[in-house]
Amino acid sequence: MRYFLLDANVLVAYYCADESSSFSREGVVDLFTSQMGGTTFLYLPNFCVVEILKAFAKKSWAENKFGKGTEADHAFSKLKATFLTDVVNSKILYSYELSRRHILLADKIYERASKISYRSGSPPSSIDVLIIAMGLDLSRIHGQDNFWIVTADDSVTDICLDNKKEMPQVVNLGWNRRKG
Repeated sequence: MRYFLLDANVLVAYYCADESSSFSREGVVDLFTSQMGGTTFLYLPNFCVVEILKAFAKKSWAENKFGKGTEADHAFSKLKATFLTDVVNSKILYSYELSRRHILLADKIYERASKISYRSGSPPSSIDVLIIAMGLDLSRIHGQDNFWIVTADDSVTDICLDNKKEMPQVVNLGWNRRKG
């Protein structure tokens, strides 16, 4: 069995069918297919649920990606219902709860982040640090060879790749598209 912790950015692009995102949706489709086939288990940090709903609202009403007025209202309702159906009762995504263990791991991640240079020149966000902390915990539970963080965020990737012995494995779905 393979285990994955998904970052909000990959799921927003997937559910919104956002072709302008920095990566292909195929990676998420493959993960969902594998999960339904029983070969993978997909975790989603519980705080990412709110982050994803906020992104749906922004795309629906602030960016008018799906139209205006009732079209935007309908799009948001459909996105929300589809996503929450996949999370509720762990149909596809298992909502992983933030815990004290994860908070206590944050200093280790900030220490690591302060010692490396970033491609984009910016440090990780607090949410990124918590995702890596959850990844450290899940990697310990499932074994480092069986667990990956899936993201499109370069700072998460940089931190995890900087010290492969201590940090969880990472898959950055945005790298292939950006690198040609």
